[in-house]
Amino acid sequence: MPEDDSVSYELSRLYLGTVGRYAVGPKARPLRRESLVRTRFVELRARMLFPDRYNDWMDSDAPREDAPAQWLEATAFGLVPRAKGQWGLLRADPDQGDKIDLVPSNDPFELADALARADPAPELGWSPESPYFTTVYEMEAIAAPVVARGLEQQEARLQDTLPTAGMAIAVAVGAALLWPRVPQYQMLIVLGMVFVWVPLWQRGVEASWDAWSHRKKLRTKPDAWRRAQAVRYRFWWLSETPRPYVAIGLIALFIVFFLASHVVGIREAVSRLGLLKPLNGDWWRLFTCAFLHGDPVHIGLNSYVAYDLARIGRRVIDERRLLIAFVVSVLCGSLASVAFTNAASIGASGGVLGWGGMLLAISRHHAGMRGSGLGSALLRWVVLLAIVGGAGASFIDNAAHAGGLLGGYAAGLWFIRDKKTRLPMGTNPNRSAWIGMAAIAALCAAAMLFHLLRR
Repeated sequence: MPEDDSVSYELSRLYLGTVGRYAVGPKARPLRRESLVRTRFVELRARMLFPDRYNDWMDSDAPREDAPAQWLEATAFGLVPRAKGQWGLLRADPDQGDKIDLVPSNDPFELADALARADPAPELGWSPESPYFTTVYEMEAIAAPVVARGLEQQEARLQDTLPTAGMAIAVAVGAALLWPRVPQYQMLIVLGMVFVWVPLWQRGVEASWDAWSHRKKLRTKPDAWRRAQAVRYRFWWLSETPRPYVAIGLIALFIVFFLASHVVGIREAVSRLGLLKPLNGDWWRLFTCAFLHGDPVHIGLNSYVAYDLARIGRRVIDERRLLIAFVVSVLCGSLASVAFTNAASIGASGGVLGWGGMLLAISRHHAGMRGSGLGSALLRWVVLLAIVGGAGASFIDNAAHAGGLLGGYAAGLWFIRDKKTRLPMGTNPNRSAWIGMAAIAALCAAAMLFHLLRR
């Protein structure tokens, strides 16, 4: 390697070792997704190791702030090392500890051949159009082999998932034909659906539908498929996934109130904090009902879904908006329950599903998320939720679920009401703000616990 290229090459290796799937260098090791895009860490190492060349490496005329989302920036994957070919691929070598090899080429046909022979298939490369690494889906010189490879992968995926899809449909038909009239047996079947049938549905029906949709788009609109795949790859690999502290705090409160409610008895807890109909002026029940759960399965499912959705939500919004969306969704879900049902209600399902509605609104209406695949995945999730909710309509408050989902959707639209809003939006609260929010939450929780446990 030429001497004047070594520093630029090492800086790119540092950057890619933090942004990409793999660590690079003599002691390569896989990186967690939570470790992606540590820009400050990369800058610090670059300044320490190569202070004279740092500014040259960072300077660029490529647009940085015009993209609707951080992961769509042209500079997101780092600068291509100097003195490399006009085109090239980044290839991971599993036999060498998942190190990254740069495969340069001055011939696009040679590059297409390297792409076809590579295993695993490269996802990143470079071209003369930009001084930065980009996804292979955005490289026009290898568009045909990328589409051919994608079509082959989706054909194989469709064939692999069809048997599981058939099994999931057969189980659903069998459950519908043998559906019991006794509510206790219905609850057992719904639990079986959640823990057995839902995974079959996701790995079979949803995966088959996704593969079929990809195959259709590859055959009819290959350029649109490549653009969508580029956004999907950039979003899932470049968007940060910080720990969702709001969800962790809420789950901790769920557990505290779950234990407290079983100290006084669940019936007494519902009479004091649950959503009773009519309200008779007890407006605070619209919020307090969200912290009560009937049994370990109830609290376990709500906590699992809450943490999962919050982790995805933190990719695009900050903690404050996440909390606002939860509160708005709880209120909308409780109001819908009061309007359309007569039985008492408890549980945080409305607020949790509101996060799903919020993500659905952002993914479908923000330019930085179109093509990420999140919107279609959430739509399939809503369909699945409707199936399970319909099966357990005798003991599931579907009105609260629907109200929370719509409330979250409205909150998501409000968050992106300015078309120039750039993702990820907002900043994390500083220490003073966290202390203030924690103090308010502690006071509210203490007041609810006092009301719950008083004699």
